[in-house]
Amino acid sequence: MPDDTVVYPIRPSHSSASNGFGRQYGRDQREVEWDEQQRLTRGWLASRTPTQYLSIAARASKKGLRFEPQENGLSVSNELGIEIIWLVVQDHDGKFYVGEKIDAEGSGRLAPTEMIAAMAKLRTLITENIPELPTGFVVALSRGYARQLSQNFSLSSSLMEAQINSVVSPLVKGWGNGAYVAITAAGPELSLGVDDAIESGSFHVVRGSWPE
Repeated sequence: MPDDTVVYPIRPSHSSASNGFGRQYGRDQREVEWDEQQRLTRGWLASRTPTQYLSIAARASKKGLRFEPQENGLSVSNELGIEIIWLVVQDHDGKFYVGEKIDAEGSGRLAPTEMIAAMAKLRTLITENIPELPTGFVVALSRGYARQLSQNFSLSSSLMEAQINSVVSPLVKGWGNGAYVAITAAGPELSLGVDDAIESGSFHVVRGSWPE
């Protein structure tokens, strides 16, 4: 992984390293080797244990979108390096525009739309892709234990969820002039750790702005 990325393993609360209620016994040992990057060399993939990883990185990036005003619309150049599934833009006059299926390094014309319609579409896309526990995750557990597990794995109070709620809340009347939200199936700055890893079923929300 890059040396500016923090990686946190998220273990199921019924795993061998847990006391059954999401608390870790602290006996896990992991090793990291540092050179020009960080190599997670030991203890990061336990056998027969489904493991998720939360990675956090903060870095300067030249990736983004470039906009040009056009008659009755906007044109956009996609410099994110990934395909855009759907895009909504609030220009510097407060008007809203949308576009979809914009290829990586491609360009497209955005059509004018009403704020209510754009926000409704965005809420639908995000609602249909809310993070949740994997199917069957608590099948073998008792009802009481399953309830406890669900409480331990709350997905509604993280910083990510708070940011998404600030985008799609019915109380929001826009995000400020010069702002955009793009939906993509790959991360523009995402490091997966191995060269041949393939994203499957991914859903990304990219939020940005551009100067007037």
